[in-house]
Amino acid sequence: MELLTATEANEKIVNSLEYKSLHNHMWAEVVDTINEAINRGDSNVTYDSGTNTQLGIRIVNRIEDKLRNSGYIVHRGFQGKSELVISWNNL
Repeated sequence: MELLTATEANEKIVNSLEYKSLHNHMWAEVVDTINEAINRGDSNVTYDSGTNTQLGIRIVNRIEDKLRNSGYIVHRGFQGKSELVISWNNL
């Protein structure tokens, strides 16, 4: 059995087909959810990934970072690790 460093293990997970597939699916859901809210004239929306797996939470964390880097205000919702409350101000 091969021992991996934390960086190598993380890279292996991020490059896995399961991770990429789930990330793409969840990111598309987030984008659709935001667009629907903007079209309604809302200034915030809640996205709940419905996942509580380590892999799912890792993806939610990455999506949270991606949104923040794009200028969105992001908080965790009542569901904790799986839910994001996303706000914007005329992005």
